[in-house]
Amino acid sequence: MVALEVGTGKAPITAFHKGAGMMGYGMHFNFADGVDTELHARAFMFREPGEGGRTLALVNCEMCFVTHSIKQGVLERLQRDHPELGLDDASLMLCAQHTHSGPGGYSHYAFYNFTIPGFVPEVWAAIVDGVVEAIVAAAASLRPATLRHAVGEFAPEVEVAFNRSLAAFNSNEDVEPLPARDWHLAVDRAMDLLRIEDARGDAGAPGLLGAITWFGVHATSLSNDNHLTNWDNKGYAADALETRARARGAATFVGAFAQATAGDVTPNFVFDRKKRWTRGKFVDDRVSARWHGERQAEKAEELLERAAAAPAIEGALDRVLAYVDLSDVHCDPAFAGGLTDARTSPACVGVDMLAGTREGPGMPVPIALAARAAAWSVRAWERARSLLQTPARREAVRQKYRSQGRKRIVIETGARRLLGTRDVSGVPIPDFVDPTLATFKKHHRSGGLEDAPWTPQILPLQIFLIGALAIVAVPGELTTVAGRRLRATVLEELRERGVSRVLLTTYANAYSGYICTNEEYQHQRYEGSHTVFGQWTLAAYQTEFRALARRLLTPPEARPERADEPRPRRFSTRELSLRAHDGPFPSNQRASARRARAAGRRS
Repeated sequence: MVALEVGTGKAPITAFHKGAGMMGYGMHFNFADGVDTELHARAFMFREPGEGGRTLALVNCEMCFVTHSIKQGVLERLQRDHPELGLDDASLMLCAQHTHSGPGGYSHYAFYNFTIPGFVPEVWAAIVDGVVEAIVAAAASLRPATLRHAVGEFAPEVEVAFNRSLAAFNSNEDVEPLPARDWHLAVDRAMDLLRIEDARGDAGAPGLLGAITWFGVHATSLSNDNHLTNWDNKGYAADALETRARARGAATFVGAFAQATAGDVTPNFVFDRKKRWTRGKFVDDRVSARWHGERQAEKAEELLERAAAAPAIEGALDRVLAYVDLSDVHCDPAFAGGLTDARTSPACVGVDMLAGTREGPGMPVPIALAARAAAWSVRAWERARSLLQTPARREAVRQKYRSQGRKRIVIETGARRLLGTRDVSGVPIPDFVDPTLATFKKHHRSGGLEDAPWTPQILPLQIFLIGALAIVAVPGELTTVAGRRLRATVLEELRERGVSRVLLTTYANAYSGYICTNEEYQHQRYEGSHTVFGQWTLAAYQTEFRALARRLLTPPEARPERADEPRPRRFSTRELSLRAHDGPFPSNQRASARRARAAGRRS
């Protein structure tokens, strides 16, 4: 048995910037006016004692998702100020619990900042500072520890998770279709928990240091009419679990509630006629968020007790990381229905993503209808024009529409086009129609959209091994069935290493939108429309994660870094300044927010 040392740490990352938009709902009126609950980073460091022992660090953050820029900033700080920790890109995993009521403006990629509007350096710096502080605290508290694992399902009557895209779920060939009344069963209702005990037994309650849970459900109990920074249901769960553990004597207990397959899973199940969208159990969103968090905390307490009787996790630590250009992956036919030419394409966003979901509506229906018509016209025009272009350009157009399939493309974030043109500021839609479009055009006129894709195309794929557990970091949002398939793919390869359980950790290290199955993609609901690399995106992830898992079957010294491996773009200060947040929201956006809230009250 390999003895491990484990440390835990916690630090604030609230990063409040008055007037800047929140990240998650993508609505220009969802800006922050104050702080309701502090946000935190919770760090867990695992180390093999002795010279040459490996070190891994996992940090769960109360934010919408992790970006390249955050991880780059954290790594640079650690390597500059704390080189003794020995952490590098492969041994550090950052993930998010996906609250939609946290700060925005911390991505270096333009698309995720349009509704903020713009990059907010103070937010980015506050998050980086907090994550580094939590990691350093975890390193300082390293001590001999024992790890145990337990898994258990929520009972069907517990109202914690519902599949918001049931028709798409039912179309998967590997599921038994469910009636509408059973939408709560069309999700993965299992929670995994990793229990961390002080091997010396002197931390209290008895010897508890912390716990990490994995359960997939959106942290969207608070709706897009909220204007206070809040940790949402998973934050309430973490606070409740830590409070109870400390009351029992575990004074330094840290409990993290990580995400799993949350892509099509919502906590909201009551249609609110006043708001015209779904909400949680209670009319007051904060009451719903707290109630939901309590249910997750109760399940975690149950699993903590169950894990206490489980055998200790044995085995060494290991890790691999690779950067993959997801815009051009040739998918293995085994994952693409036998097709030998299934490929991804540069990222594209469809109309149905911009239209939102029933728990967070997006663009108004008339505008969505107009956008669908425009997308059809652009497709017809591009295909016709390609007949007169070079063979290479003709093939590129053909491949884009073959990869993207039924998607009604509005924004090509990979190729930097809006409705088929790179002249964004010249798109004949008045700025007053939507403040987000006005920001889009402003950043284009400033030159801030010219040189790089608007969303990341090169993405990090990462796997941690802790004994028989494999923790897979996914830079996006997996739907329920997509997660099942990816988990099975990785487990099939890693059984040879003694792995018995694969834990999917989503919103990790970077963000690239959704990952749904090919069957779900054909419905072009929100999840399929935001699966940006096309209908074989899941097949691409399965192909690349299988290759990554196979690297773990060889000794570390036999895993040389690939010389041709791509690297994500690094943005200059000048580039970021061209599309930076330039102060409080303009009065027309605040007026728009007031009108939106008034419309909800009248309905």
